[in-house]
Amino acid sequence: AKWTLKTATYHVIHKQQSLDNSELYATVDDEELTAPLGKVTPAVKTYVGFSSPETKELTVLEDGTASIEYLYTRKTYTVAFEANGGTGSMESLTDVKFGAALTITNSFDSPEGKKFSGWSLAANGSVLADNVVPSLSATLANEANENNGITLYAVWSNIDSLTVIWKNDDGTTLKTDT
Repeated sequence: AKWTLKTATYHVIHKQQSLDNSELYATVDDEELTAPLGKVTPAVKTYVGFSSPETKELTVLEDGTASIEYLYTRKTYTVAFEANGGTGSMESLTDVKFGAALTITNSFDSPEGKKFSGWSLAANGSVLADNVVPSLSATLANEANENNGITLYAVWSNIDSLTVIWKNDDGTTLKTDT
């Protein structure tokens, strides 16, 4: 006698939490897998910026209708600010969702002879592209994974000098200040 193990397909649906509504989840992957009839524990995936759920058990049915959903919750971070030579303080932003766009206005006072140029991920780093703080994208999320937050450092640059030429009514130069 020859025995054949019966198998069937089942679906594992992976959904990520919406940025705007924590009650909504969007499908990012729908796997169709095959297994012997009976119980299986499908693997969860890892997505940058999302917490993976616990694995669950599923019973594979002969009709192939079995499915399971895994919901991945969006991680939140704290964004702290360093004056990096400037003075004053800025409140940290808490519970910033992965993928959220950040609009940050500098409120540090500039060091003497300097102006604010933008934000950097390092004290001696360069200004982030186009002086725009990106959303908590994969790059920032990877930076933040160590302590569940990131620090943005103010970047200061020299103020260009200005020359003032003082003239009287007939156009004669009286003095020049730089």
